[in-house]
Amino acid sequence: MIKAKGYAAQRINDRLALWSFERGDVGSHDVPVEIMHSVVCHSDLHTIKIIGVKGYLLL
Repeated sequence: MIKAKGYAAQRINDRLALWSFERGDVGSHDVPVEIMHSVVCHSDLHTIKIIGVKGYLLL
């Protein structure tokens, strides 16, 4: 497992908060990618506030 961090909203209207999680190992059919920068777009914020995540963590 690969340890990772991201910002997550766990419920409707939650603020994004730092969250630690584990990703599966890179398999033989996977391509490893190193993410250097990331942003949150307005669609992500609308999903959290209006639609909700319906039982899934929005990361």
